Amino acid sequence: MNHDKIISSSVRSFLDDNFFNRIRQQPSTALTAVLERRLKQFDSKRITQRIKLAEVILSLTPRLKIPGSLAVKHTYWVFPILCEHPGKLMHHLWHRGFDATKGGSSLYVVEAPKNRPETVPTQAKQMFQQLLYLPFYVGLTLSEVEQLAITLDEYIDA
Repeated sequence: MNHDKIISSSVRSFLDDNFFNRIRQQPSTALTAVLERRLKQFDSKRITQRIKLAEVILSLTPRLKIPGSLAVKHTYWVFPILCEHPGKLMHHLWHRGFDATKGGSSLYVVEAPKNRPETVPTQAKQMFQQLLYLPFYVGLTLSEVEQLAITLDEYIDA
């Protein structure tokens, strides 16, 4: 079994015909408690830490293609990269202890209306075929970020 597919399908539980029935359900007490705790204990320092870690990996891996890299402000709540063979890189990272994913996002390409074929999102489709999300969160140590950079460089140089 591919754990990446299992997790992706479980977090996208609103894709079937029961969409409205599913979103009308009340969240569990446990989920409500988690949400309350997260809202009460929000710490903006974590965002600053995540940005600093991202700056480290970016400085160590300048050859990475990062979608959105020209944006003025980043918080790196996800860390997507583009590569020719995201499945191969994902498995390379898995074998070295990094849990990268190709599909852990609710983002998707919106198709062009049938009466507007000139608006087909060709570049977006190509980008999504090359998209890989790196495991990136505040809990990573500087040493782990450096090892992730080395592992990415190994793959790029291979």
